[in-house]
Amino acid sequence: MDEDPRDEISESGSDESESSEIIENIDKPFIPKPWVTPTVEETANEISAFAYKNSRPLIRMQFIKKRRDFGQPCKLNDKEAIDPIEIRQQQNDPSFMTHVKKRVLEMGLQAANQTVEAATQVVYNRKVNKKIRAIPEKQSSNLEEDDGNLLGFLSNAYPLMEDALQCNETIDIFQDDFDILKEEEIVTEGNETTTNDIKEIKSYTLNDKKVTCISFPPSTANSPLRYIIAESFVENWNFEKRLEESLKSNESFILILEFEELHMVQPLYRLVSPVEITSFDFNPLNPNKIVGCAINGQVLLWDLKGALKVAEKSTGKKTKREKREDQEIPRVLPEVISAPQEPNSIPPPSSELVRKNVNSHKGPALCVRWLPKAIKMDLKTFSNVLPNTAEVTQFVSIGVDGQILFWETKFPSEQDPRVYPEMYPWRANYAIQLFRPGGGGLLGGVQLVFHKDQKNSSFFAASDEGELFQVDWGVKPTEENAKPDMITNLWSSERALRSCVALDRSPFFDDIILTVFDFHFCIWRTDIEVPIFSSMIIQGAHITCGAFSPSRPGVVIVGRSDGYLNVWDFVDQSHKYIIHQNVASVGLSALRFHETMVNILAVGDMLGNLHVLELPKSLCKKIGSEEATIAEFWRREVERVRYVDKRWNVRTEDLKKKKAEQEKLEAAESKKEAAKKDENEMSDDEKEEQEYAAFVKQYIEEQIEGKLPPPQPGNAKGAKR
Repeated sequence: MDEDPRDEISESGSDESESSEIIENIDKPFIPKPWVTPTVEETANEISAFAYKNSRPLIRMQFIKKRRDFGQPCKLNDKEAIDPIEIRQQQNDPSFMTHVKKRVLEMGLQAANQTVEAATQVVYNRKVNKKIRAIPEKQSSNLEEDDGNLLGFLSNAYPLMEDALQCNETIDIFQDDFDILKEEEIVTEGNETTTNDIKEIKSYTLNDKKVTCISFPPSTANSPLRYIIAESFVENWNFEKRLEESLKSNESFILILEFEELHMVQPLYRLVSPVEITSFDFNPLNPNKIVGCAINGQVLLWDLKGALKVAEKSTGKKTKREKREDQEIPRVLPEVISAPQEPNSIPPPSSELVRKNVNSHKGPALCVRWLPKAIKMDLKTFSNVLPNTAEVTQFVSIGVDGQILFWETKFPSEQDPRVYPEMYPWRANYAIQLFRPGGGGLLGGVQLVFHKDQKNSSFFAASDEGELFQVDWGVKPTEENAKPDMITNLWSSERALRSCVALDRSPFFDDIILTVFDFHFCIWRTDIEVPIFSSMIIQGAHITCGAFSPSRPGVVIVGRSDGYLNVWDFVDQSHKYIIHQNVASVGLSALRFHETMVNILAVGDMLGNLHVLELPKSLCKKIGSEEATIAEFWRREVERVRYVDKRWNVRTEDLKKKKAEQEKLEAAESKKEAAKKDENEMSDDEKEEQEYAAFVKQYIEEQIEGKLPPPQPGNAKGAKR
């Protein structure tokens, strides 16, 4: 029988599959072999170098304890390896010393030569007059042609240096160290820190009176007048008490003090007044003349006649004991008092803006200021502004009656109110009656401020309702407007029911104004209608006073009714004050910076206490280019205000467009609803016509044709009967 070749192929395929399965299932053990590399010896030597080998034999130690010490109590303490070795102090117990054996003895030795006492005598050289002749040796110095600048410098500096050496003026021993400090010294570097503590160096107490105004006389850096300060007071009465005492004469005064001595304030003069003084001001060129305004609207003038100069010469000569014995303070009566104004007088018409020879204010006069040194008022033509080269004799006062009065203190000899007060009473030369633009009634004033170097006739003032306005008495009439309004600008965005408590002008920027209100303060720029900066709202108290710093452009200080001072530094931060300093236990009422001594701040409170504070260096000296930094800050604030105003106008226009579109949609929807209503409902006339037709049909059927109406469902039984 022949074999089929397919069977052979299948047998061979099965054999191959079996052999492949056997190969896959073979499991042989792995035999490790040593790692052989050409650098095996170097690697072994490197590893053996890291191994620690003992280089000396081990030390064997044995600790022995006596048998009688076994079982005795002991206390073991943990100690780290880094702790020092325990040191035992000197012990007086002899039993303790028996256990300690002293092996090393510490000794100190010093080697010295032998001392021998011996006597000796020196040779005396007697002084003898001798003559010495010096032969001059001439040496020629050849200077190059390029040294002409050096010779010129020496020729100019030699006489100056010789004069300084002869006068002993090479070092100014009277120079104030605080004035010559560099600006960069107050900047903190590394771990150095500057203190912001405000220290009270001196104080003066006058009980039960409120300080209304504080002022310093004009002085130079080295003048003793810089230690003179003055303050005015009013009684601490409520409304009912003041109403009872309104018809009585109560003596008030301005107190002039001197604070040069350490921790002591000495009264110098008492400027007496028959009425309470609300504000006063020193003459900028003659500090012996002081003008003040009273609570009844009158104006007073005091002339010390050189007394402050006498005080300047005698300052520091009296001892403390002599000053304590001088308990009697010299009294100075007013030289002249203005004629009182009748409070019930008829106010002038709105067409009469400027008047002549006005007695006084009808209400309280709250601020008085001398005119700047560079200008003066023309007594013949009010709108003319003349340059001033002589002494300052004119001042301005403002009151709640809406009048700004211009006064002259240089009286003619034949009509001098000081000599003939009844015949020629002292009256204001001119008066401006303030009216709100647009016919809003009278505009009362509470504050006014000048720039000390201004040469124009405009100034800024604040109203009794918180508005800021600018007055220019030099506005001249034109053909179109014969009586121009002297209020050139009015900023009324902060108008409220309360008056402005303080007004100040930045000494570094002519167009920056500060207005202080009860719970916040605002900073204005004259070309913007709204404040460029508004502070946070004060919580728990209200603001009573405030001012710009005369030495730093970015510092504002405000006083509060709880006795605290808040210092705002815009170089540091603008959202909150940086210093919250307690000065008194009662509310503060007035503050004033010293113009010459910039580190001195005077603060008055509600009980008549005067606090002389010393400011830290960080609040007195400029930090780098602070003026340029603050100018850039004001510029950014102006841009922010303008952007907000622009966006407000855009949003307003968008809102108007949306309202117009919405009104159009509502009108279209109302028309559609009215059309649908007309289709579905009949008018009233059609309803009446339909009812009348039904009534006529029913009448014909019942009365003419005799048809009875169909019975009602409820009357079915009655119909059958």
